[in-house]
Amino acid sequence: MQNLPTIKLSELTSIYSTVSLINKFIHYPIKERITITIDFKGEFVNPICLGLVASALQLLKSNYKEVLINLVNTDSIIFGYAKRMDFINYCESNYFINTTKFTLSNNLIEITSFNETNDNNVAERIVNLIKNRSRGVNQDIIELLHFCMGEIISNVTTHSKSKTGGLAVAQFYPKNNELKILVCDNGIGIHESLTSNDKYAALSESQALFESFKKGVTSGDGMGMGLFYTSRFMESNKGILELYSSNHRYYQRGSYKGVYPHSNWQGVALYLKVNTEIEVNPEFVTEGYTGYKATFDFFFD
Repeated sequence: MQNLPTIKLSELTSIYSTVSLINKFIHYPIKERITITIDFKGEFVNPICLGLVASALQLLKSNYKEVLINLVNTDSIIFGYAKRMDFINYCESNYFINTTKFTLSNNLIEITSFNETNDNNVAERIVNLIKNRSRGVNQDIIELLHFCMGEIISNVTTHSKSKTGGLAVAQFYPKNNELKILVCDNGIGIHESLTSNDKYAALSESQALFESFKKGVTSGDGMGMGLFYTSRFMESNKGILELYSSNHRYYQRGSYKGVYPHSNWQGVALYLKVNTEIEVNPEFVTEGYTGYKATFDFFFD
């Protein structure tokens, strides 16, 4: 039995630092049995980071014969929040879990696993976080968000080849007018997927990541428009997009875009911060394509 480093949830403050931490215990020398300790001490944990840890636990449990998870400081505020977010169910530890279902705030979506059977439902739930606000959110933002989330989640079920499916979590922050979203998987990653297409077979990891946001770039399954539209959506919205895959990170803030070396993430982890009070230009985002409106009407009318 090999003991891995303790995960202190209160110290996970960004997707950047969380991916770096996860890399340290995901890539330990392979043993049949491992032990992980998760420390819940503290008063605040970033829900996006909590989702990343849940995804990493799924990967560990799929790779090892036995994973023992010890939970400590379970009388804390963080532990109560983690239960509300369904994080504890991803631990499958020896700790007694109260299975009482919480009445969740309408500002968040708990950590949710998805595959091709419920992917549309996950996209709809994310959109509903901002759709029926008393302080109305611009309809263009709502419709484009639904379109982009459908594309992103479909990418996971179509391209990732993940043994554990995908995972999503989201939270709306009314005071800041921000919606933060994580969609991730433990599949083959963008480089392996894209280079399966002979047209892109010679691309390096960083090149594949950058090219994947260009119009029409695809492994061969699909049209290659999802990341392209999502990037333009974030540019018009002055939002933030981060994508981690293999040993690289794509970072976009508004119109600024770049690819950088980073700690390894097996599969794809995509984070969006949407500014719900900044209007977007649909003509710019979709280059005049309006078909997404009919899809929105189909699901929400």
